[in-house]
Amino acid sequence: TTIAMVDCELCKICLPIVAFVVAYYFVLPLLGIFFRHLVLTKLWSQRRQLKKLGGWAVVTGSTDGIGRAYARLLAKDGLNIVLISRSQEKLDDVAKELRDKYSVQVRIIVADFSQVDVYDRIERELSGIDVACLVNNVGVGYSWPTYLAGGPKPLDAGELQPMLNVNCSSVARMTRMLLPRMLPRGGAVINVASGSGLQPTPFLSAYSASKAYVVNFSESVAAEVRHLASKGGAVKSVTVQTVTPFFVATKLSKIRRASFFAPSPDAFVSEALNLLGVEQLSLGCLSHSLQYLFMSLLPGCVSNYVLCSTMYSTMQRSLKKQGKNN
Repeated sequence: TTIAMVDCELCKICLPIVAFVVAYYFVLPLLGIFFRHLVLTKLWSQRRQLKKLGGWAVVTGSTDGIGRAYARLLAKDGLNIVLISRSQEKLDDVAKELRDKYSVQVRIIVADFSQVDVYDRIERELSGIDVACLVNNVGVGYSWPTYLAGGPKPLDAGELQPMLNVNCSSVARMTRMLLPRMLPRGGAVINVASGSGLQPTPFLSAYSASKAYVVNFSESVAAEVRHLASKGGAVKSVTVQTVTPFFVATKLSKIRRASFFAPSPDAFVSEALNLLGVEQLSLGCLSHSLQYLFMSLLPGCVSNYVLCSTMYSTMQRSLKKQGKNN
């Protein structure tokens, strides 16, 4: 009887604690996700304001996947588009699509962001246009998950610097180039990072670190812009949003069929644009926000183990496929 009474007292103490923990770490964040996606996107989204802030959007890495979807949907919203990528043929294809479907002006800039000498020419070609939105989307990843050093097929050392040039330098240089032109009237800078930039990702170490750079750079610039705007004067608020997608059905992810957790580029970008001004650091879509919430509930050692095992298995499958092809 005494033991039963003690157990009962413990239950009275523990149950409220458990309920509080569950509510604090799961229920409230879950409600917050749905509130932002379903309510605040209707009230606070700055997507429809972009056209009033300037006639043009600049999109890097705009010929495939997420970048092409940004170009397409911003054109659909009535913005003229500057496409920047390295393939003339693909740029011409996207430009024709945008002109034919949305009757907007389109400019093309051929540039390889792995080279550091492209920015002066880009700046000259962008002179004289009112840019309302910059989308820093260009990026390169690993051909397959692998060790940085050691192992059967480690990352080629020659891939490192071009990857950092494309994934890191392009974001900083393009933002530095166009942000001063937005500050007098407002605008938006959208930096596309990756879910792998939110946590260490074994077997994608350099790529993951480069995307973590984008996250930290964007958050820092956003704080600087808010500080400038708070002082008044001629500086307007510029929205700096970081988008950190998980899997999207693109060539880069090698996912061919879209699903709830791996949406099509257009579906993903449509949600991400609606979250402009609502979420500064955004997973981009509802399914990825839910996915990240569930992942964040796991202890760090567990999530790291699962991620490491998953990436290692992916590497093994890729190596086997390479062996068969050879």
